[in-house]
Amino acid sequence: MIDPLELRQQVRRVLSAASNDTRLSEPYVLAGLQRFFPTPVKTKEMMDALAWNEARGWAEKFFNPDEDRDEWKLTPRGRTKEGLV
Repeated sequence: MIDPLELRQQVRRVLSAASNDTRLSEPYVLAGLQRFFPTPVKTKEMMDALAWNEARGWAEKFFNPDEDRDEWKLTPRGRTKEGLV
C-alpha cells in the first residue's frame, strides 16, 4: 500500500509541473504519479489524494465539456505551498 501522506505530496508535485493556466486530466496525473512509486498507484488512491488536496484549497477540479472529463490544477494557495510563487 502506498503511504497516503506521500501520495498527497506527489499529487501536488505532478500538478506543479504544469503552468499556472494548464489543467491536467486524471489519466495524466495518474501516469505522472507512477514515476514516484515502485508499485502501481490505484485510481482510487489518486482520487482520494486529489480530493484531500482540494479540501484544503491546494488543488482545484474543473469539468472540461469539450473533452467530457475532469481536469485538475494547483490553486494559487497550492502554488504557494509548493514554493512556486
